[in-house]
Amino acid sequence: MSLLQMIYTKNLILALSPADFQIILPFPPYISYILLVPFTGILGTAYATFQGDVSLFPSVLLQDLSAFFIAARMLSIAFGLISIFFVYRIAQRLFQSEVAALSAAFLCATSIAHIALSSVGRNWIVVCFLITSALFVLTRQWSFSHRYLSAFVIAGFGVGVSIVSVLTLALSGLYYLLYEGKSVRDIAKDLPRFSLFGLVFAALAAIPTLLHSPGNKFVVGVTLTEGKSLVDALLAPLTVVQTYIFAE
Repeated sequence: MSLLQMIYTKNLILALSPADFQIILPFPPYISYILLVPFTGILGTAYATFQGDVSLFPSVLLQDLSAFFIAARMLSIAFGLISIFFVYRIAQRLFQSEVAALSAAFLCATSIAHIALSSVGRNWIVVCFLITSALFVLTRQWSFSHRYLSAFVIAGFGVGVSIVSVLTLALSGLYYLLYEGKSVRDIAKDLPRFSLFGLVFAALAAIPTLLHSPGNKFVVGVTLTEGKSLVDALLAPLTVVQTYIFAE
């Protein structure tokens, strides 16, 4: 709906009229931009084949939006399939085992959570795609700077999809500590480069915030400031993931 609103208002820069998108777009705007190509094709086809008063076209179009929903879901399916391939290649690189790689890909492909996220036209599976793509580039036989700069760029771009994409930075740091085999002295030498990569990330992350600041309402639903017992606080992470653990 947010993309249709962009097309209807002829405005692709959401910050110019935030009131038009504040309610219908609770997420960052990049998914809407990605869908611009297929949605424009659907609109063009519908308009070319429309017979009747042109002023009635918007009303007739809104009566059946199934083509747009199908296009969004097909995009999610594509991101889900590519994520499975990335998981396969990541496991292949990390474990140097075809059995491990195929097992990882099979578990991802049959994951109820992964299937569910791939079946809806939302931003969730795109976040999975971005995180796996970052791990994929980190496991390539590229230069150190090329790999980590690429991961930071992916994380910065991912903020335009969901603020959750910042977890890519934590995973990149974890990969660095576990698999790079760096000494304390080497880590100190790498800090200036990581600082530069961090600036690149910050610049990229600022763009979607400037385009649509209401899209990163990450604190909605977070109960950090609410009163809770010590047991509730300790069990909070398990409570969040228990449904997924049970499903898997």
